[in-house]
Amino acid sequence: MVRYIFFGLLCYVGFLLITLPANLVYGFWKQTMGEEVPVVLQGVNGSVWSGSAAQAYISDQPLEKIHWRFKPVQLVLGNLELALEFSMQDGYGKGSVGYNVFGNMYASNIEAWLPTALVLPMFNLGSLQPGGALAINLSELKIKDNIVATALGSLVWQDAEISILKPMPLGSLQIQLEPTDDGIKGVISDMGGPLQAEGLLTLTHDGKYDFNAEIAVRDPQQRDLANAIRSLGRQDSTGKVKLHQAGDLASLGM
Repeated sequence: MVRYIFFGLLCYVGFLLITLPANLVYGFWKQTMGEEVPVVLQGVNGSVWSGSAAQAYISDQPLEKIHWRFKPVQLVLGNLELALEFSMQDGYGKGSVGYNVFGNMYASNIEAWLPTALVLPMFNLGSLQPGGALAINLSELKIKDNIVATALGSLVWQDAEISILKPMPLGSLQIQLEPTDDGIKGVISDMGGPLQAEGLLTLTHDGKYDFNAEIAVRDPQQRDLANAIRSLGRQDSTGKVKLHQAGDLASLGM
């Protein structure tokens, strides 16, 4: 009899937790965490179980129409997981994100379209001003010790361009990501635009990266792009320039 009473109380407590008003929980969390809260929500409605916010700021980046749904089944596996959706000016995103018992973040079924203006603050790009948008399709993503440990899917830089003195169209570029024993491998290719590109990016579990690529101009009449490519290194007999860079992700602001 005692165990049935205990189980009933546990179910009741669980019911109270998941039906708590989301604005009450967020207010308590913000008061407890103080300045360390990375997310600022406005217009919070619903419950912890299923709710929404009219607007959010994540590291000063604005998002709109955020919806979440708690996945209780994942608790059995030791995970705290939410299904999320959001929209923003010229962009959107959806997928599942969570934390496991080891304190590591993971995500799955991520689909997003983000303007480069939103992504730029994540990198130290100096005077370079990229344009276009980033299309993200990731079936799996794992972050351990603040480093991307596993990734499976694709990133496409749509209508890519670089502005130094004036915009320079590149076309669309993509990278196909897959996990390896040492970390992550990314195969880089162009999608038929002004810039010919093929290469390989590797990321290791300790945050090191190695980038190798060959680029060329597809149409010699694109003189600004051709001159920019020539400034990056010596061309071979086919007009391609080899690029190589290696280092630590922290040096890129990541």
